[in-house]
Amino acid sequence: SALNYAHQKGISHGDLRSNNILIDGNGMPFLFDFGVATIHEEEAVLSDVSHPDIISLGILMYEILLGVPPKPNEDIQNSNADIAKDLRKIVRIKLSNGESKKEIINYIHSRYGDFVLFSPPLRIDTFGLWALPLLFFFLFTFFVFRKRK
Repeated sequence: SALNYAHQKGISHGDLRSNNILIDGNGMPFLFDFGVATIHEEEAVLSDVSHPDIISLGILMYEILLGVPPKPNEDIQNSNADIAKDLRKIVRIKLSNGESKKEIINYIHSRYGDFVLFSPPLRIDTFGLWALPLLFFFLFTFFVFRKRK
């Protein structure tokens, strides 16, 4: 990959985000805009060069999978996610119908499940909500470093 090649040459991209990836007509992604890249002329450990880009790539993967950037504990009022926009409409309608805060929360929770809560309960059926981010991180790290050996 272009990112792996840059890292092998001692270059950190430094601005890895969706705006800096172009996809051609065949679905092939191309990395561009190395305007803030850092060139490590001294002998640097590859993980030191690639670390910031790996974090950025993880965030990019999160965005691709969920459609929104990761913002822990972001409430629906401040979120730009499509589901947050839908939830704001539901809340406005229910408030105009005179429903209480507790009734609205119970309705949304029953309809959308535990993942809409700031702190979903840790149970066997919600374990994935807690473990999935860690699993993605470890899998991504494993595959990135496995290819380098």
